[in-house]
Amino acid sequence: MIQTTFDELFRPGAEIKFSDDPVALSCAAYRLGSYHEFSNLRPLDEDYELADKICKHYIRKLTLQRLCNKNTSRFREKLGAFLVNNRPLYNNEIGMLYHLPYFYFEDLEIESLIEGTTPVVAQIPKHVEVKLQPFRTMKIKRQGGEIKKFWWVDNYKMPYCLPVRVATEHSTFYQSIFDFSSIRVSTRISTTKFWGTERWFYQLSHTKLLGVGDK
Repeated sequence: MIQTTFDELFRPGAEIKFSDDPVALSCAAYRLGSYHEFSNLRPLDEDYELADKICKHYIRKLTLQRLCNKNTSRFREKLGAFLVNNRPLYNNEIGMLYHLPYFYFEDLEIESLIEGTTPVVAQIPKHVEVKLQPFRTMKIKRQGGEIKKFWWVDNYKMPYCLPVRVATEHSTFYQSIFDFSSIRVSTRISTTKFWGTERWFYQLSHTKLLGVGDK
């Protein structure tokens, strides 16, 4: 339960007081699949278990980044301080807590994707024709709506990504061609970093389908 008054809730920067593990509350909301007021939630054992995994995951990542003298985003600095109880959470930051389980599972998928692909060298954008094989898809939730990322790899296992909004004609089209063993496209590629890492991938844009392989 969030113990706060109505005035405190809408005052910018007001500190939120929790009577239960806030990360477990976030996991309970994630389990239920939609927005819920924390005051109406009662975490289950599975929520506490997931919360423990999330805390360990991000504390480990932030510790490694500091040990390697890597730059850390302001968001991750806030998150790390909050997770180790060195910083409170304020009402205008509650979205960070609600999205934490989604970010965690995205992180796991990205780590798995990185392990299964070849590093890409950063370069200036260019137009290419390339043959690609389907690798995996990822759904991510953002404030503007749900996005599906289609991931392909080339013959060298280098990753190529095409993000498309869910429930659109583009999403349906790319899902249909994702079932083919390969596609050949004319496309503009630019190198983009996997979020929170030093690894790059190719982002596709202005893509034209030239041909497909067998299903």
